[in-house]
Amino acid sequence: MKFGVPYNRAKTIARTELAHVANLAREVAYRTQTNVEKFVYWTEPDACEVCKRIAQKTRYGVRLDELKWIIKMEAGGTARGFLSHPNCRCIPVRKNKVKRSMRDWESFKITRILR
Repeated sequence: MKFGVPYNRAKTIARTELAHVANLAREVAYRTQTNVEKFVYWTEPDACEVCKRIAQKTRYGVRLDELKWIIKMEAGGTARGFLSHPNCRCIPVRKNKVKRSMRDWESFKITRILR
């Protein structure tokens, strides 16, 4: 424990902050460089129940602002941008991107760098 923060807590903070920044960059890119209007919430198989509910509600695609609202309504006070809770690894993905193979998922795993 350095700086008065336990290692696991520091790791959680770093992972969450990295995911938040990656999602902000993803949002800016989607809004400024694409014409994509529909997004889904991509979860991993071991996602929590909150994230699974968000993914279910967005399965047909929603606008980015609507996705943020759904996350806020489902996750409540733990939500921050596109993250429903600390350590969240779920991300907004263009609806048409979901049809690709799971191998393509590797290119989206920016938020797993610190894992």
